[in-house]
Amino acid sequence: MYFKRLMLLSLVFFTIKSTASSGPELSILNKYFNDEINKLVTRGC
Repeated sequence: MYFKRLMLLSLVFFTIKSTASSGPELSILNKYFNDEINKLVTRGC
């Protein structure tokens, strides 16, 4: 279940990253993505 969510997050992340300009919204997205990864890892996949 966590793996599916991780895959979905990374898919969304890379889709937005490829379309978004490297601006402030991208760094916010990076921070959010890293936070989500950390949550998943600390819970245990």
